[in-house]
Amino acid sequence: MRRRRGSAYILVLSTTALVTAAGLAAVMVQHAQAQSAKLTSESTRARAAAASGVELGVHRALADPTGWKERYDGPVELDLDGAKLVLSAHDPASTETLSTDPTQPFVIASSAQIGGARARLQTTVVPAITAGQDPWDGFTLAGRWRFREQGASFAYDEIAANDGRLHGTVAQNRWAEIPYDPGARSMAIANSSHVRIIHNPSLEIESGALAFWFLATGSASDQTIFSKQAGGSNNGGGLRVTYHNDQAARVTFFGSAGNTTLTATGLTPNQWNFVLIRWDAMGSCAIYTNGASRHIRLLPARWGLGRDDGTTNPEPIALGVSTDGASAGTTSPNTNPFSGRIADVVLLKGVISAQDAMDIYNRYTAQPPWKFAIDESSWVRGQR
Repeated sequence: MRRRRGSAYILVLSTTALVTAAGLAAVMVQHAQAQSAKLTSESTRARAAAASGVELGVHRALADPTGWKERYDGPVELDLDGAKLVLSAHDPASTETLSTDPTQPFVIASSAQIGGARARLQTTVVPAITAGQDPWDGFTLAGRWRFREQGASFAYDEIAANDGRLHGTVAQNRWAEIPYDPGARSMAIANSSHVRIIHNPSLEIESGALAFWFLATGSASDQTIFSKQAGGSNNGGGLRVTYHNDQAARVTFFGSAGNTTLTATGLTPNQWNFVLIRWDAMGSCAIYTNGASRHIRLLPARWGLGRDDGTTNPEPIALGVSTDGASAGTTSPNTNPFSGRIADVVLLKGVISAQDAMDIYNRYTAQPPWKFAIDESSWVRGQR
């Protein structure tokens, strides 16, 4: 009997243990289901927070396309509706670098964590350069000089086979400021530094225009931005553009039949200014500042850039110094230097109207459109 009671007792204990184990299993399943549901909920919230982070990062970039990269000094941590959010930016080809070139695509990445769930989303932002957006679309250019991003011995020459060689100490990798086109490079020069562009027949322009952006930092008068003279003498066709501390730009057309000078005001101190000078085969010339016509006059008889009455002017162009008095084939002695920054120098070949001059300026100052798409393949999820 005692053995039976013992056996019965053991059986009762065993049965109780089985029931308890079954109960515990049910509790564990319920707990696991609850944990799974919690993780699923946290994952959904984390993904939504990561997507919001991407949109926030893109919004910040689009609100200031030129300046946000220069101020971006690493990941940005935020709290968003209970989520720990980390925003970062990098180049598409590298997670370690971020180019300061606003014309290049970049990646905005957003990582969000809620509880045991983590989500990461990213988007590539690409400047949407469309047909007709470049200020010079539809025009025939004889030369266009933009400037390299990094230190080198040449300026960009996008049209003709001119060397665009830098002389002196030139600070590069400088970026434009609003209202100047945020997608363009610029170059800071001073103390007789300049860009020398050799002559070739493509620069002998009967009807055309010269245009550029500049930001003056010096207060001296007669600072030369563009110069092309015939061995220092006023024959063979020549052109000089200067900036003055009375906030005026002046252009002089030289020829064997004399010279013509135009003066334009309407410049804004301590900011970028756009100057466009045009001439035509009918003997008319004009200067425009920031899109507005300032002065129109008659050219010297038989004038032409680089050529006058059949006489070729083979001398180089200088950006940043005067070539008056220079010996044949050189820009020395580099007088009346410009102090400041110059960007996107263009020589146009063909007739250009006052409306064209205004339209080109408006294209430069228009905010470029951007486009982006979220890369869903970058989404990851994990738990602590």
